[in-house]
Amino acid sequence: MRLIHLSLLIAAALVVPRLALGATYYVDASIGTSGNGTSWASAWKTFSNIKGLRAGDIVHISGGSSGQTYNTGEFLSASGSSGNPITYKVSTEAGRNGVVTINAAGGSQFIYANPPQGYGQWITFDGNVNGARNLVIQGWRTPLYADGSQGITFRYVTVKGTLRFNRAYNIELDHVFLDLPSGSDRAVIGIGCGGTASYTTNSVHDSIVQIRWGGQSGFGDDGFGGLNCATFYNNQILGVHDPNYNYNQHQDGIQTGGRYVKIYNNYFYNLQNYPIYLEALGGETLSQYRIYNNVFYAPSVSQGYQAVSIGCTGQACLQDDIIVANNTIVSGANCVWINQGYPGSVSNSYVANNICYNAGAIRVSTAAQYNNTTSTSGIAFVNATSDWHLTSGATAAIGQGVNSPFLTSVYTTDKDGNTRADKWDIGAYEYGSGVTLPSGVTPPSPPTNLNAVSD
Repeated sequence: MRLIHLSLLIAAALVVPRLALGATYYVDASIGTSGNGTSWASAWKTFSNIKGLRAGDIVHISGGSSGQTYNTGEFLSASGSSGNPITYKVSTEAGRNGVVTINAAGGSQFIYANPPQGYGQWITFDGNVNGARNLVIQGWRTPLYADGSQGITFRYVTVKGTLRFNRAYNIELDHVFLDLPSGSDRAVIGIGCGGTASYTTNSVHDSIVQIRWGGQSGFGDDGFGGLNCATFYNNQILGVHDPNYNYNQHQDGIQTGGRYVKIYNNYFYNLQNYPIYLEALGGETLSQYRIYNNVFYAPSVSQGYQAVSIGCTGQACLQDDIIVANNTIVSGANCVWINQGYPGSVSNSYVANNICYNAGAIRVSTAAQYNNTTSTSGIAFVNATSDWHLTSGATAAIGQGVNSPFLTSVYTTDKDGNTRADKWDIGAYEYGSGVTLPSGVTPPSPPTNLNAVSD
């Protein structure tokens, strides 16, 4: 009995460190024959060779010295656990840190994540090599299918196609470039709340979403279709003209319902319908939205454009606990509209400190309004088409904002991260001759020489 007991203790001691720390494996498409994955010399050759992974394991992917392509079909990854994911990471070693391209070779998607079958939960794909996106996933219309999943992170990845997250949660997109092929409808579908509603369940940050438009006025693909229980910050959503676009989808940057969403410090450029469209279907409730410190610029104005549009579709709905504040909205047919479609009710909602510069009217029903401006008089930017920091001539904005508790309980900084003064300025940026941008931060500017390419 003592020997049996001792054997069990030894077995437990051997298992626990592996689960806590994880093992390291390797994938290299350049090797001749696939090995067991435990070293570069015996690396797995393709994703189909990967097997036996457990929570906490890390798989290093070789990009060679100048880039390497992995042609693959559907990948059924084992699952990690909360705080202990399975990570697929581009190697940072010299000679192996080139760009990894995962290219479609059969199958309707690359990653198939299915909770009941135990595939693809709590996994991370990380392409960060010295701050560069060195992982590209391409060739599929929908590279990721993850309905109802949880714990999926993409970090420093370029994705050419749609990420499908219907009802998925604990999702993070970090420094991702989503380049949507024309006619794909949405770049990201359906990020959900899971069991408990919270602003921090999911996050999308420091990312770029590029979506096409063309044809009839207002037609184009969407950025996010469904975004719930999330913080969405430091992103750029860019509309790109495609002369061959022939679909009848109205283009929105974010089209969502539900609750608990913060959208702040973002840049929305050249979108053809609504950059932010909060829509309640079937009498649902729109609640707990925070939209602040964003810049909207629409040099190519379509019909019906509203930078922020909030309302009901089909029947009356409740719009409650919504803040739209300190945004800079330049060019466009209309600025901020709340409850202007099918009538519902608005409560506990505030629209404050927004600049609407050549951007039409503010129509917000019974939402409380404070210190917004729809005039160009006394509003002066460094550059009205590329840099919307205030200059000394912005006398109608500098020190003209409110800083009531309904705002200060949510944020106290501007889009650059500078602390707002005792008397807040109107718009996304605080003015100050002594204010400098944080290291590595530059003002957003419209992209140039963009060309659409059909996949």
